[in-house]
Amino acid sequence: MSDQYDLAQVGQVTSIEGSVAKVDLGGGTTVDARLGLADVKVGDYVLVHAGYVLRVLDIEQARRTLDRWR
Repeated sequence: MSDQYDLAQVGQVTSIEGSVAKVDLGGGTTVDARLGLADVKVGDYVLVHAGYVLRVLDIEQARRTLDRWR
């Protein structure tokens, strides 16, 4: 059994190629995440889980969430 939790993370989209976004999670960590049905643009803050963008966050939602993690 793992001690790690599988949580959704907030990150900023740095590029999009086809249906995959590169998302900067901070601290030098980037992930590739499938866009699915989310309408995403470069620069958007998004909620990512299990390799998928779940939704776009407004800047205030993103800041509040990131502040809680710090």
